[in-house]
Amino acid sequence: MKTITELTNLKQGHDAITQDRIIVCLATCGISAGAKETLEALRQANPKIPVDVAGCIGMCYAEPIVIVKQDGISSIYHHLTADKVPKLLESITKKEVYS
Repeated sequence: MKTITELTNLKQGHDAITQDRIIVCLATCGISAGAKETLEALRQANPKIPVDVAGCIGMCYAEPIVIVKQDGISSIYHHLTADKVPKLLESITKKEVYS
């Protein structure tokens, strides 16, 4: 790094990727298992944290996969279909692990 601007940009990038968020894996394997419906259910519920998408994370057998980043901790949930979204969001609001 050579400038304060570069350092500032690095900090902004770090903050952006470490903030609380919900990530739905939306590669072909996820789509075929219902991840699009899960994503749509999450977006319609309008949670208080951002909802993003990612590609395959190599666990195709467990799709749809949703990753929740909250308070610096990442939790990976498998087989999270659209019908499970309300309970997931309730757990996020209570800052509990979804089970």
